[in-house]
Amino acid sequence: MVWALIYLSLGGVGLALSSCLLCQLLGLHRYGFALWGLSVGVFASASIVLSCLCLGYTGYLSDVNLLLWQLCQVGLLFVVARHRGARLSYALSVFREHLVSEWKALGVCEKWLIRTLLFVVSCIFIAAVFGQPGDFDSHGYRLSRIGLWQQEGSLFHVATSDLRMNYSALNGDLLMFWCTAPFDEGYPLVTAVQAFGGLFTLLSVWALSRMIGFSRLSALLAVCFMLSMACFVAQMTTEQVDLLAGAYGIGAVVLLYAGLRLGMHPLPGALALALAVGTKGSMFYFMPGLAVVGVVAIFMERARLRVVVQYTCFVIGTLVVFAAPRYVENYIAYGNPFAPQADLERLHDSSGVGGFSFEKLWLNSICYAIQVAGPDSNPFGMFSLVHPVGDSLSVLLPEGKDPHSVSRSRALWFQGYQGRKVVLDYSLGGSTGVISALFCILGALLALIEVLKNRTRTAV
Repeated sequence: MVWALIYLSLGGVGLALSSCLLCQLLGLHRYGFALWGLSVGVFASASIVLSCLCLGYTGYLSDVNLLLWQLCQVGLLFVVARHRGARLSYALSVFREHLVSEWKALGVCEKWLIRTLLFVVSCIFIAAVFGQPGDFDSHGYRLSRIGLWQQEGSLFHVATSDLRMNYSALNGDLLMFWCTAPFDEGYPLVTAVQAFGGLFTLLSVWALSRMIGFSRLSALLAVCFMLSMACFVAQMTTEQVDLLAGAYGIGAVVLLYAGLRLGMHPLPGALALALAVGTKGSMFYFMPGLAVVGVVAIFMERARLRVVVQYTCFVIGTLVVFAAPRYVENYIAYGNPFAPQADLERLHDSSGVGGFSFEKLWLNSICYAIQVAGPDSNPFGMFSLVHPVGDSLSVLLPEGKDPHSVSRSRALWFQGYQGRKVVLDYSLGGSTGVISALFCILGALLALIEVLKNRTRTAV
């Protein structure tokens, strides 16, 4: 326990100092506390991931070596900062002035709302930090692979009956490894990683809201809306990586857009995107949408070609370093960057047929729409209001079709609604259902109206 306290104290201070120094060297302290805080979080995460990758792929991964890496990194950054005349005290004073000025500008109601939010978030964070791992995936392979890394000191593929230990993306589990490495028994603090992802998401929502012109009260209400989602709060207390991947994803959007709009350095945004892709392979599904957002932002902000090339180089470079290693290793081992073909078919197509078809895409889309209106996603009486939507959609599901012809995650909804056989299951396995969907659609429509009416760039 003593060693764990020393490791966490020195390692945490080292991460904070090195991240703040890097922000100072890149001049990020000038852009306000929210963007500065996001950058510090990204740099700290990237530092852990990079150290684990370097040590893990050379066979020297251990808690002692990780701590030595952090201390050497801090020393190196101090030397560089001193050589360039950068002072950490000056950056922190500027950050403090930004924070104080923001606080003084708040009204009484807004200050009390922030205090309430901080209390709620603190309670959730404490519950997450001291919680025990209980997730199915963690008991199946996630904690096992962390223990194996600790035992072997290596990240390479190993002979195992559960190949998920090999092919699953690394970054989220590497953060968990850093947190739990100094402990001799159990896996303490692994749930703190998702709690960090929740805090990162809330800060990103605030930063994006303020950057596109929302008032402080509106930005706070947006944060409150995130905290009102049961699935969001539940994810903050688990040792999954879904929320963490989403946090890095929205952080990348915020930081890259801040670069285009405010002239902020592209490194934090590029790192956030690479960390998201290296945390969960399903981020590849979102890449086309993120690319469209990027192209629209470049067009609306009238970015110069030199800036676009610079951003592209940073994104590609960080993806190669922080996301590519495990996908390359998988491709060498299985001929597929994500997993063996048999596992992909088992996970995404229970029929074992595999491959893409427009019929499967159509049926998956219907099942997903039904899930939004289903009982699992609309607790607390909402289902009685929206179940006619699910019933009307269920007519589109063919009667004689095997439910397992769609992806595994949609098969239960196919089976439950096929022929309008609705199985009531009030749980937190879904989301806020129709409420979230309606807010998303409403927000998109309002933004479109604003673009067409006033040509507002931020609405896009």
